[in-house]
Order: sequence, then structure tokens, then C-alpha cells
Amino acid sequence: MRKRIEIEEGRWLDPAEGQTTVRDWAARWRAAVAPQLEHTTQASYRSLINSRSNPVLGNRELSSLRPITVTQIMASALDNDLISQTLCRGVRLRMTC
Repeated sequence: MRKRIEIEEGRWLDPAEGQTTVRDWAARWRAAVAPQLEHTTQASYRSLINSRSNPVLGNRELSSLRPITVTQIMASALDNDLISQTLCRGVRLRMTC
């Protein structure tokens, strides 16, 4: 009954989609946005994903990620002089059930 209501209201999420890894989602996302991007931007995104995101989060399932995880990773990258700034600074974490 609850699932049907969520479907009717457009709020239902397929649990299998949450098992998608960050690596797979990043590849799908890049493929979707690529036609709108310059080749150099595509190359930059590919490089960042392959060098920064995938080594740390690539094998994680999307459903396992929480805002604090990403915030901690970005703060650590900043503290270790891997990046000059983080867009996560000052972002209010939102807890969802």
C-alpha cells in the first residue's frame, strides 16, 4: 500500500538504483552531459573523476553515501593541499531517513 502511494505521488525510488556505484553513476552522468560540453571540459571532468572521485568513492554504493562522508573527504583534500578550496564549506548538512 505504501509503495503504491509513493508511486502515485512520484516519490518512489527503486532500491536497486541505490546500489549503483559512484563509479557507474559518474560514467552515466558524464555520458548524459557530454553532448553539452566542450571537449576540454569533458576531458577535465573525466580526469577529475578518475583521479579524485573514483579512487576514494568509486566502489561505494550511492545509497551508502551521506553528506558527512563527502564533506569529510573534501575537508581532508583541502587540509592535504590537494585542492585550494571546497564548495562543501558552509554547506548545511541535511539528514534524511
